[in-house]
Amino acid sequence: MKSTYFTLTIGPIIGTLDSAQKTRELWASSYLFSYLIRELMKKLNANLNGHGEILLPAKNRLEEVSLLGAGLYPDRIYVKANEGMEEEVQKIIQNAIESVIKETSEKIYADFQMVDKNEVGKEGAYISPFSASDCLNCIKSYVKLYSGKVELDSGDNIIEALSSVADTMDLQTRILPYESRMKDNAFPDGAFPVDEDNRNPLQRLFYLANWSFLFEDGFGVEAPTFQPNEPRKYNTQAIEKLKSDENISRLLKLVSEKPKRGFDSLIEIASRELRHVNKTEYDKIIKEEIQDVWENSKDKNTLKDEDAAEERIINRFKGTYDNTFKDYHKYIAIIHADGDNVGKMVKAIGGKPEEIPGFSQALLDYSYTATEEVVRYGGAPVYMGGDDMLFFAPVCNRNADNRNIRKTIFDLLDLLDTKFKVGVADRYKGLITAYYDSENIEVEKRLYPTLSYGISITFYKFPLYEAKNMSYELLYEIKNFTKDKNAVNVKLMKHSGQTLPFLIPKDVKNASNLWKAFLDLVDSTNSSGEFLNSFTYKLNTLKPLITHAASRGNIRLHNLFKNSFNENYGSNRNFYNALVTFIETLYKYYGQMNAEQFELLYGALRFVHFIHNKSEQHVEVV
Repeated sequence: MKSTYFTLTIGPIIGTLDSAQKTRELWASSYLFSYLIRELMKKLNANLNGHGEILLPAKNRLEEVSLLGAGLYPDRIYVKANEGMEEEVQKIIQNAIESVIKETSEKIYADFQMVDKNEVGKEGAYISPFSASDCLNCIKSYVKLYSGKVELDSGDNIIEALSSVADTMDLQTRILPYESRMKDNAFPDGAFPVDEDNRNPLQRLFYLANWSFLFEDGFGVEAPTFQPNEPRKYNTQAIEKLKSDENISRLLKLVSEKPKRGFDSLIEIASRELRHVNKTEYDKIIKEEIQDVWENSKDKNTLKDEDAAEERIINRFKGTYDNTFKDYHKYIAIIHADGDNVGKMVKAIGGKPEEIPGFSQALLDYSYTATEEVVRYGGAPVYMGGDDMLFFAPVCNRNADNRNIRKTIFDLLDLLDTKFKVGVADRYKGLITAYYDSENIEVEKRLYPTLSYGISITFYKFPLYEAKNMSYELLYEIKNFTKDKNAVNVKLMKHSGQTLPFLIPKDVKNASNLWKAFLDLVDSTNSSGEFLNSFTYKLNTLKPLITHAASRGNIRLHNLFKNSFNENYGSNRNFYNALVTFIETLYKYYGQMNAEQFELLYGALRFVHFIHNKSEQHVEVV
């Protein structure tokens, strides 16, 4: 017996993210697509009753209020039509799309009207030329919303088939065709584009993200009033709703008693650890250099040099925090994450309709869990779609419960792995194993879902779009060129231009857990930056001896380092213990110590040196 299914997909997500120059623009350009999918799901959920049902994503948390700002909904929706209701479902989908597009364009226009003549940053003078129809035409012209239809037999793999349809959507015509005025450059007074930045209404919306309906929606705040010194306020009704829900009231513990004034800048994210050292001084510096400028400036040109404000912040941090201000406080980590072997879950679950709701729910629940962990660490989520994530994070941060414990970005990834394993991978391990059994797949060739990560670590002045693309390319290398995936691919690009790449596999091989040994090396080292730099510099001369000693075990390696660095061996015992374990594990994992292994060793040591190095001198502000 055949059933009819519909798939909706939205874009162009990657191209939109590529145009972002500020963190708020990157966040808003991603959040908009997640917002549109969620609003479509709300319309469909309200109108499909008796006609069909949403299969993916899960719909039971559609009305929950967010305080953490992450986009949680993927770029597609799968719907099953009840028998005989195919035409009705198609009409419901079409009406939902048209309604959401119209309502969203009205919100964009309302935002422009609200900030008009308030001189919000350098964009204030360029908002009024856009009319309501300009906003509607722009979102219709730019946002691609496609719908596909397919009939499947009862034994077909539903998720696999619908995914295949969604992946080919870009070959279809737009679902909302119209004659664009934009292509004729026919906006009022011939004013498209209207300013030197060539920004259209959507780009303008992203630039003004901190004052938009997207920010209100993502962080649970009320619309700004634009009164001098008046702080943002939480949406009282939303907060009360959260308090009454025991399952998510813990979110209130992750946010400040004061609502966010805007999406954090790169320098705020990178330096988050300093707030644990002296919260009062940190908040004062950020407020005076960023918040007051944004909220109280009457000069629309003030923000044309935002880089100068960031440089002033760096100088003030250096003066305030002295030796606790490190080089890494000027660097930002951008992380792309993607699930490995998720296709195996799709094959195991897609042919079992009864399992699809639970699978969808597990992914959405993990999205919420991962978002909370990223925020708890001090990161800033952009998109957290289950097995597909993008977020910013400081290189290091202090444990919120114990300020004496420092965590690194790798500790966060390890925690995300653990949560994914418990919440998703282990939950469906039995079904995947049953699928492998049915396909007679050899045990040694069976792969189970994991997460891989691409991480770029760059100086705060490095172009955002390049750093973001670097992170994505690092993930791409794992997904396409690493045999078993399940790895972390890192590129640390120093301000000097020096690049330090290294890839760490996370799977256990030859009874060796290289990932754990790496974490122990990073977390247990408390040596000075000067010592680590000197040690790493001398490492090249010891390569033959290290290779020989690694093949003969722990004691030989200890003796080698004790003899070679006798003057500082005792005072850096923690470092040498962790280093020996890492080298020994590295050798066992690969069965050799060649150029590839030494590159990983060198990269790990340079990262350890990086997080222990003192800050450079004051940045000169011209």
